[in-house]
Amino acid sequence: MFEQLQRDRFSKYFSKTRRASKLQTWCGNKKAYIVQAAQTFQEKQQLMAQIQNAIQEQEKTVEVLKAAKEEAEKAEREELLREAEEADRKKKEQEQAQANQPQDQQPEQPKEQTQEQPIATEEKKDEGAVPASPDFVDDDDDDDDDDRDDDDEIVAAVQEEKLSEVGKRANQARDEHRKAQQQLDSKQVELTDVQKILSNDYGPQKEFMPLYERCVQFRTPEYVYEMCPYGNAKQAGTSLGSFSGWESGHSIMKFTDGASCWGGPKRSLTVHLKCGAEDQILNVHEPSKCTYEMDFTTPAACDMQHLLVLELNMQELFSDTPDEE
Repeated sequence: MFEQLQRDRFSKYFSKTRRASKLQTWCGNKKAYIVQAAQTFQEKQQLMAQIQNAIQEQEKTVEVLKAAKEEAEKAEREELLREAEEADRKKKEQEQAQANQPQDQQPEQPKEQTQEQPIATEEKKDEGAVPASPDFVDDDDDDDDDDRDDDDEIVAAVQEEKLSEVGKRANQARDEHRKAQQQLDSKQVELTDVQKILSNDYGPQKEFMPLYERCVQFRTPEYVYEMCPYGNAKQAGTSLGSFSGWESGHSIMKFTDGASCWGGPKRSLTVHLKCGAEDQILNVHEPSKCTYEMDFTTPAACDMQHLLVLELNMQELFSDTPDEE
């Protein structure tokens, strides 16, 4: 009888010891989460400061390149305007020179045929007469048009050659400004992402921050569930919603606006957080159509009350030890 009592006492003692060890693990993991969260939060703050400094420097670079681009484009416009004015001046001089030529040297203009003019006969055609027609263009006129076309081509070639260097400088200035602006935009997007991370509610001690960008899976015979705190939740690829906030302090996470349910509402998920030694999904069920609930354990859910109770339990466990024989 005495030996049985001793065995019961030792069994109870070892059971309490195992539980105490488990409680110690929970306490240790909770503290580790707090330390990790503090380090991560500090690193993100430092990263944000670095990005802000980089943005300030990049903004200065963009302003300098913008001024250079505007100056190059101004020179390009002025050069184009000068060349256009020069081309116009040459054209007017050419037209004036043609107008000042003696009358007998000027090309004859085709005369319009009127009703009073006799129609050319076959005999006149045989003699080489040219019938008056609005569509007729004299050979001399063709030569003059060809000369003008040649002059225009020469002017355009000279203009292109003179503008090549100015245009190259303007294009280079535009490219440099565009690339600098793209780098600035990229930095601003990066800053927005970091600010979003830091603006999330991670609990009073930032203890839930280690859950950010972490995903946990749970398998059932039918589906594979995946839940990413501060991210998305899925059921075999079907969206159960995105994280929308906390409820009941920091004991419930809500995921809303999931995939539409046939003949029902959009899918949603309610995650009940419990104190545990590791991040683990215990179960998933669907109490109503397209409305899901999940039990999830994590050391981050072990609040200070949990820790105090655990410490008291540990003291009680080790104060009740079996007597040594």
